[in-house]
Amino acid sequence: MGQACTIESEGLRAQSDDCAPGLVCMSDNCLSRCFQFCRSDSDCTSASCTRDIPGGQKVCEVPYADACVPLPGSQNTGCGTASGGMACYISSARPAHTICDCPFGAVPSNGPCTRSRDCIRGLACVDRGGTSPICLQVCRLSDMGVNDCPSHTAGSCHDYTGVPAGQPKNMTYGYCF
Repeated sequence: MGQACTIESEGLRAQSDDCAPGLVCMSDNCLSRCFQFCRSDSDCTSASCTRDIPGGQKVCEVPYADACVPLPGSQNTGCGTASGGMACYISSARPAHTICDCPFGAVPSNGPCTRSRDCIRGLACVDRGGTSPICLQVCRLSDMGVNDCPSHTAGSCHDYTGVPAGQPKNMTYGYCF
């Protein structure tokens, strides 16, 4: 899983790829990679079974990368070089973990999102209840956001509990609000 792959006849009925059996090649903003089909988290190794694909099926997400740092700018580390396209995000589906993934979009702060990887690096997709989730800046819970959050929200680092909200929180990182 996660190996680079090639898709032949993409989007056509005769589409094929060079992934091993039980895997499917999917393209994202960075590269094409093999993903494992799954029904539940127990089918995945160090990942969640939460990435939807066409046809109503699911594949395992990218593996957890709990050593990466999902903070903004040059502080976003652990997923390779910033120019490589990969970024560290708090997992929206399992917020106790971080992941290295390709940004699916470039949604700025306060923009609408479905998952953290929809946001630009250093932001998390936050479900504050009552409205659609939005991208908000990531901060360290240990300093309550004093060093990470913009001055108008300094001291306001909140627990991150995923999308939808209610999952076990990330113990290290939260969001500024």
